[in-house]
Amino acid sequence: ERRLSSLIEATLSQVIGHPTVVAFNVITDPPSPVPLPPNLQTVAAPTRHSPKEHLRSHEPLPLRLNPKYTLDSFVVGESNQLAYAAAKAISSRPGGAYNPLFLYGGVGLGKTHLLQGIGHAYALQGLSYLYVSSEQFTNEFITSIQTKRTRDFREKYRSVDLLLVDDIQFMRGKEAIQEGFFHTFNDLHNANRQIVIACDRPSSSLVPLEPRLKSSFPVGLGRGHPAARP
Repeated sequence: ERRLSSLIEATLSQVIGHPTVVAFNVITDPPSPVPLPPNLQTVAAPTRHSPKEHLRSHEPLPLRLNPKYTLDSFVVGESNQLAYAAAKAISSRPGGAYNPLFLYGGVGLGKTHLLQGIGHAYALQGLSYLYVSSEQFTNEFITSIQTKRTRDFREKYRSVDLLLVDDIQFMRGKEAIQEGFFHTFNDLHNANRQIVIACDRPSSSLVPLEPRLKSSFPVGLGRGHPAARP
């Protein structure tokens, strides 16, 4: 979904002859029991709890939070302590301390861990949240227009206490998607709802990105991997 959906959609659209939106669903059959060697023990898989969702049954499920990605399990070092402190601050003061919070850093440096850790902190407080990738936001936005269900789309994204968006860099060059996200961003921000965005580069490097959307991403709080900008 994150790396190949745009290529698949573009290829299918060219073959079919009209714009096509692709949704990925994993369907598996129950595996046949396989006897284990006597020297191996069976370990039960941990239960994954679904986040609080404002979704209809026929809509795509949001990305699930990894139960291991909590703020307590995040390894804090000199390079990321500022980002961690900002994440802790908005977890204790939703919508107050740093809003929006913009996290950036290279692959594997903890952006997604912090993002999901904030989601877990909100869930523990009984607050609603939505964690999506920019690719999922894009696909749902396009689908809502094609199916004339933009009201449902707005209700889903603008009624939560916390919106977490991962890999925002994938919105570059998609003007219509940026327009939709800009209005979602403004509605949440004006309602004092918390917004957290993760990216693989600083906001100043998000080119091409619509200027008014880019200007909404803050600048000015230190450096680090991942870094945080309130």
